Amino acid sequence: MKTRLALNTLMMSAALAVFCPALSWAQGGMPAPIGGDSIDEGYAPSTNVEVIGRFQEAQPSGIAILPDHRLVLGFPRSLHDHQGPRLALFDHGTITPFPDADSQARFVSPLGMTVDANGQLWVLDEGILADKGTVPGAARLIHIDPGSARIVEEIPLSAPALRSDSHPNDLRIDLTHGDRGTAFITDSS
Repeated sequence: MKTRLALNTLMMSAALAVFCPALSWAQGGMPAPIGGDSIDEGYAPSTNVEVIGRFQEAQPSGIAILPDHRLVLGFPRSLHDHQGPRLALFDHGTITPFPDADSQARFVSPLGMTVDANGQLWVLDEGILADKGTVPGAARLIHIDPGSARIVEEIPLSAPALRSDSHPNDLRIDLTHGDRGTAFITDSS
């Protein structure tokens, strides 16, 4: 049994070295691949991923594609409080506050987001600010109608769904359960 396991492990390592040169390089087996336009010079760019934007001051985290193919990005402030939009449309390198500039103050740290079966955008605001921690009452679900570009509803998260050490980070909306649907929220605390 040990011999078979060792042989399988050796065969898997050889296969990974052939099919994953970056892994082989990381283990010291081959020269480092060319990094192309990748910031992480340890990996070669792949042919199935295209870099469409880089952000120097803020780290986008949440991402959603609206029914009309617009791309929405969330810029949480839990690790770094930054200037600029907290939720934005991204189009050919341009960031535009979404749903509008006036609504940006309503977001503390938008992280996860999803589009439901009716094409509505739901944003999970974790309510955490860098160097300040959790802002009381700021963790919430925000329902945005992409067609009218307006915030429809804000649903505060509180106990027992939210604990003092909670870090809500992503969500999905299932409209087939409950009168108005059901929100499933992950918590990485």
